[in-house]
Amino acid sequence: MRKRWKDHKFNMKFYKGHIDQDNLKFLKQVIDQSGWPTRQKVGKNASTAAWLIAQHAGFDREFQRKVLGLLKRLPKGAVELKHVALLADRLRLSDGKKQIYGTQLNMDLKGGTVVVPPIWQPSTLDKRRGKMGLKPFNEQFNKASRAIRLISENRKRR
Repeated sequence: MRKRWKDHKFNMKFYKGHIDQDNLKFLKQVIDQSGWPTRQKVGKNASTAAWLIAQHAGFDREFQRKVLGLLKRLPKGAVELKHVALLADRLRLSDGKKQIYGTQLNMDLKGGTVVVPPIWQPSTLDKRRGKMGLKPFNEQFNKASRAIRLISENRKRR
């Protein structure tokens, strides 16, 4: 659903929120029965899919906090560290705090720009990002800027 939504330039007509709700319900059952679906248990793709469900469950912040705690307690290599960083930043911003890893960017689809929410101690940002397996911030920002320009240009052509 999210790929289709992205492919249609984030047109809300193609977003099906009930799918997020159904996926979250399923993931909660999995966690209750078996714990977090680590790469060792279910493979990299399925573990990433579980994280994506949690990452996009902004309508259930309590669950997201639970997942972040689970991810932080897992042994090294059980999950991708960048997933911990992405979820941590998302939660911090939702709590009105500055993000730690600079993973969350806001896209202005109409204006074709990227807005960076506040970042805690920007002078040491890339060092923190490196420890979490993330590329330098400027690489992420430039990639997002190129993508949003393309989306914006495509919208203007229609």
